[in-house]
Amino acid sequence: MKHWAFHTGLSTLTTDYTVVLSPLVQRADIRKFEMVSLAGQPLHQPQREVVLPHPQALAWHASRVFRG
Repeated sequence: MKHWAFHTGLSTLTTDYTVVLSPLVQRADIRKFEMVSLAGQPLHQPQREVVLPHPQALAWHASRVFRG
């Protein structure tokens, strides 16, 4: 997943670390948004659990930043 898409609200993660894309991306020209294929895919999780985003932070992002 692209960091810029996460920070601008075009993508988010569920609390089980599955990628969700904004409908804005789904409607965009696929040549401009190659990440469409990531929708519904699990995030590759790091081996160290301490670096995973906290589920509460993901919930906040989904409700406050995500453009869904």
